[in-house]
Amino acid sequence: MRRALVEVYLHLIWATWDRLPLLAPPLDRLAHRTIAAQATALGATVVAVNGLADHVHLLVQLPATCTVAQLMQRVKGASTHLLHQQQPAQLFKWQGGYAAFSVSPRSVGTVKDSILRQQEHHAQHRPLLAWEDQVLTHPRCRRKHRLKPGRLTMASTSCPLLQSWQSLGDFSRPGFVVLRC
Repeated sequence: MRRALVEVYLHLIWATWDRLPLLAPPLDRLAHRTIAAQATALGATVVAVNGLADHVHLLVQLPATCTVAQLMQRVKGASTHLLHQQQPAQLFKWQGGYAAFSVSPRSVGTVKDSILRQQEHHAQHRPLLAWEDQVLTHPRCRRKHRLKPGRLTMASTSCPLLQSWQSLGDFSRPGFVVLRC
């Protein structure tokens, strides 16, 4: 093979500082456009980006030349910079952590649909949302999985939290999950 064949899809989720509702309209659309532009600048193909006032979901096809950490650093950094310019009097900050889930190519459509319907999902209080909150904010979850600030950790799918997420059936069964807290 003359060129590398890479088809890696990632569903990335991260939250505002203390899950405060800092991304109210029209700032949310501006932040989403900036996130998509930065991901594209790194060579990623943006499939979907959406969220609510306190968190963002991003589905991308990651290129071989970019790591998850590089992508997250750029999209979070650029969006923070832009939001500071738009509202200099208000402090905007992302949480330091994020969650990254691998998505099988045949499940991309399902995950994209879920991301684009975030408002509907949250209005219905689906079970995935409780898991999302636990991963993004709950200290007990961090202790249980021995997650340390600034440390990249791989959690296998034998984890009960991941099994409960997978049992929902809306997403592919990833081989691993990368959590950075």
